[in-house]
Amino acid sequence: MAENWPPSSGPRERGRLEERFLNFLAGVPGSERIDALGLPSHEGVEYADFLLDGRRVVVEVKSLETDTALKVEEVLQKHKNRPEYPVFYGEWPLERVLAYLPDRDAIRAEI
Repeated sequence: MAENWPPSSGPRERGRLEERFLNFLAGVPGSERIDALGLPSHEGVEYADFLLDGRRVVVEVKSLETDTALKVEEVLQKHKNRPEYPVFYGEWPLERVLAYLPDRDAIRAEI
């Protein structure tokens, strides 16, 4: 297993990850897959994916299909010439970078 780690992040792998997560949810005790309930279909109406915890929790599974790193980089690029912007090599978590900026909440909201 270690030779396959980390897993590929290509489109095929993302689809497999979503499938694995759906299978995980299906295995949760008491989970119900909403598609299997035979609810009537209505034009333009989509149902969530699962009901959990005695139908008290509704689960809609969403997965990102595109890498959003470029969008984050675009926003951060506007701030890189500021004196308080950290100088670093490699990759840092977003929150670590934002910690140096006094307007971090506004930047986070833009991202």
